[in-house]
Amino acid sequence: MSTSPTITLTPSEAQLADLLVSCATWIEQHPEEVDALRLVDDNGVPVGKLRGDDKVELRIAGGWVRDKLLGLQSSDIDVSISPDPITGLKFAALFERFLDAQGKRDIMGKLTKIEAKPEQSKHLETATAMVLGLSVDWVQQRGTEVYNHDSRIPTVSFGTPLEDAERRDLTINALFYNLMTREVEDQTAKGLADLGLVPGTKPRIRTPLAPFQTFRDDPLRVIRAVRFAARFGREFELDEELREAVERKEIREALMDGKKISRERVGAELDKMLLGKDPLLAMELILSLHLHDLIFLYDKAEVYPVDQPPNTPHDSPNLSLSLTASQILASIFSDSPTISQLHHLLRLTVVPEPEPTKSEDSSSITHVSPTIVKRLYLSAALLPLYGLSAPDKKKVCWVGEKVVHTGIKGTTGDKLWVTKAREASMLLSKGVETFGDPSKPVTLADRAEIGLLLRNVAVHDITTQATTLISWNVSLLWSLVVDLVKTDPSDYPRVVSWYITFIDRIVELQLDQTAFYPPLLDGKEINVILPETKNSPAMAHISQLVVRYQLGHPDATKDDCVEWLEGEEANAQVATLLASFPMKGGGGKKKKEKE
Repeated sequence: MSTSPTITLTPSEAQLADLLVSCATWIEQHPEEVDALRLVDDNGVPVGKLRGDDKVELRIAGGWVRDKLLGLQSSDIDVSISPDPITGLKFAALFERFLDAQGKRDIMGKLTKIEAKPEQSKHLETATAMVLGLSVDWVQQRGTEVYNHDSRIPTVSFGTPLEDAERRDLTINALFYNLMTREVEDQTAKGLADLGLVPGTKPRIRTPLAPFQTFRDDPLRVIRAVRFAARFGREFELDEELREAVERKEIREALMDGKKISRERVGAELDKMLLGKDPLLAMELILSLHLHDLIFLYDKAEVYPVDQPPNTPHDSPNLSLSLTASQILASIFSDSPTISQLHHLLRLTVVPEPEPTKSEDSSSITHVSPTIVKRLYLSAALLPLYGLSAPDKKKVCWVGEKVVHTGIKGTTGDKLWVTKAREASMLLSKGVETFGDPSKPVTLADRAEIGLLLRNVAVHDITTQATTLISWNVSLLWSLVVDLVKTDPSDYPRVVSWYITFIDRIVELQLDQTAFYPPLLDGKEINVILPETKNSPAMAHISQLVVRYQLGHPDATKDDCVEWLEGEEANAQVATLLASFPMKGGGGKKKKEKE
């Protein structure tokens, strides 16, 4: 007869377990404490079930049990409680009182109630607090869901441990640790085997009940199944019946139903995938299960090709580009020989948050946070949409912006970053094509063009907050990925060599530093030299002329720049800019009269 595996508790976990069990004993001795938490009606009369004689049962459920069995540490503990009427919220409130009576209230942080959102498949209210440095959630032991014929929203009753396990997303997340017996419980008789802990079994990802039923109850479980499959790796087989259920029309429609599943929850699951250990596997699963359109959601009827009028016909996006880009990124991050001999400025090292600052002698960033890696893979997912526009209120935007903003409810930083990365890839690809040919030397005029390209805010912007930080070498890495996606693998060495030449020239010309120097002359100084430029809408472009001059004349001093700006050639260029950007309504003249 086989025995269940055991779990070894840390000192904090053991202390928490003892306190929870002691609290259960205290509740059994004081049923009036439970009854006092009943709700009252409009007349002040208590309603709801009174505390009976059934023993209090406590189980830790889900991810903590799974991770402990796999030898992983977890600080998130979900406590499942029974019997009725002791809900998770009630037990948490009673636990707070119990600790207070024991003089130990200080080991527990603020108790927070998490409201139920049944319209989005979150049917139970829960409570959460930090206890002994552990994040603890309390929830009632779940039973059957009862549907009213007038509503799609069910009520959830208390249930048995088996019913609770069967209502969970995956078998590996349906294991319990009974706090009363200190034993692992596999109510579905599948969880331990699917973790690979039963001899002769292979790890796999499957649902406790029929996958169609599990996914119909909560469509987000489809996305969670992908996340856990990516997290635990290729040795975990994705159940074939699960794959078939994902393809069912009803499930796919539910994944697009904003009343059934919130896009914030989809985005949160996607974030965990792309921040996980194998975002490439996540992308493979998303594409093999035909989930790309359902995760990166947008209105297909409103999109049209970039630079074309609305309603212009277009081909369906080639979603395989996402996979190819992800494979290339994975090769680069793993130092795979597939993309060999990359310049060290394109070899990024991932370090924990917060984002490291750039070194003092260079503007490049070679140590990046997981957030940057996530955004690179997000850019890979959005690559098939690079050629599509969509209306956005009174303007037109790249459809990827709308996907991030509304389809996955990403952060503003995510939206700005992937938008800049798209623009930068187009600019830099042309720059490498022009200046990366090893057979063609570069001139001082070329130096100015390369420097201006690097200064473009889409290519390099590390002066803003860290949430939108992007450096020129990271932009160049993404541009390389995009170009390789469009290239036959046999031609990869040539493309890579041109990018290496481009970077070598940037470094040899010291543009990795000097391209980002401030202009030799600021706006006020330009206005003194050329009074007609004061308050002109063309000032940014005129400042750009100064930057172009100093990039093309690396040894020039401030006096040299003044002399150049006063010259005939510069004056002609300034005059052209002033004519191209006239002041509106004589604004400049009026301001001069006031002065």
